[in-house]
Amino acid sequence: MRTAVLFLAAATALAWDGPSNTTTLVATSFEDGALAPFVACGSSGGSVNVTTGDAFSGEFKAASFGVGDGANLCLPRAEPFFHKEAWQGFAVFVPSSFPSDARTMIAQQLCSSTACGEDWCGALTLVGTNIVAQHRSSCTSTGAEITLATNIVRDVWHSVVVNVRMSNVYDGKYSAWFDGRRNYFASGINVGFDDAWNNGTMATGAFLRNGQSSSGAAVTRSFMSFSGLTRRTDTGRSSTLFFDDVSWYNVDDGASDGLATVMP
Repeated sequence: MRTAVLFLAAATALAWDGPSNTTTLVATSFEDGALAPFVACGSSGGSVNVTTGDAFSGEFKAASFGVGDGANLCLPRAEPFFHKEAWQGFAVFVPSSFPSDARTMIAQQLCSSTACGEDWCGALTLVGTNIVAQHRSSCTSTGAEITLATNIVRDVWHSVVVNVRMSNVYDGKYSAWFDGRRNYFASGINVGFDDAWNNGTMATGAFLRNGQSSSGAAVTRSFMSFSGLTRRTDTGRSSTLFFDDVSWYNVDDGASDGLATVMP
């Protein structure tokens, strides 16, 4: 029997509570029908249902309905997952039924500070039929959108990898791969925001998230007009995405095998 997991709306990311100087891999292909070691992040009115079907094998299925912060995969403890560098790999399947004018974050690297609360400092966003990458060093910045992939093929699994190195001393980097090809790389940059830094390493730390999250805190999904200028809340349409082979890898200790470790 092939398994899937149905997510309806979600909210706050939780994360790993191990020491920040230890290489840590958290990964699953969901073949046992369970989310572990991950958990679903649910907002008010949200629900998670494990389903089965013949179309996919062992996937995490995220579906957003109503107002909330999407449907997401998180870790079940409240400490940051990493403080300096991490890799995030996953496979994503965009079905032909997914709205072509939808905008939703499918991968996030989350930072937090007293001034900003918790917000994204790096993200991959599905924008219509394209995927764009963004990163920023301040929550007041919108972060330039860099196109990672255009006209992605629907009803096909795609591999995606992100590598982020946080910094406030210009030794940061941000890289993204799509279907095995690195389509974006930036180094010698500042990435992330935090209440305190220690020689370019975050004191508070950062989190990871996969699934569907709107770019507006109070909107489940942002839908764009074809001009790209108008966004509206839409609670009447399904926006289902599938995720599989999710791997999160903390390399705060400098491990160099990240790409091979998390590539779906």
